[in-house]
Amino acid sequence: MRFELHHRFACSPEELWAIVMDPDYQDQVDEAAKLTRTVLEDRETAEGPRKRVRFEPEATLPTAAQKALGSRKLTYVQEQRWRTRDHSMKWRVVVDAVADRVRCSGDFKIGARAGGECERRVTGEVEVTLPIVGKRIEARIVEQLKASYERTAEVTRRWIADRA
Repeated sequence: MRFELHHRFACSPEELWAIVMDPDYQDQVDEAAKLTRTVLEDRETAEGPRKRVRFEPEATLPTAAQKALGSRKLTYVQEQRWRTRDHSMKWRVVVDAVADRVRCSGDFKIGARAGGECERRVTGEVEVTLPIVGKRIEARIVEQLKASYERTAEVTRRWIADRA
């Protein structure tokens, strides 16, 4: 299941990039998204940061998904390859439960817009190869991703407004 999201912000791509990299901002995003974040790896490369981050949402999965995955929550590690020169990131998610049956990856890009604004574009694909419940789990993951990015957009707009 493919998805694509767009959010505009009242700042330049460079300003949004600096915001996204700010640890205080990341804490506010996690709080709004109701996630616990644990950084497993954080290192600099010539292209930009490389990170591995474990996420645990507060929300529990629907009963059918819990049975299929053998877990109450959809905990996962996100591998992030940031590229500073074009304000982008490639990401891949490794789900703790049945990692061999869930594939989730995509791109994050910040681009300039007219009037000194910028746009964040997130694209991705989720595939769950579990009989009977796979498509429902895919839909739930995409739903959670979209909701998380919407909350992140709200936090980002407030962050920008508070510092204007």
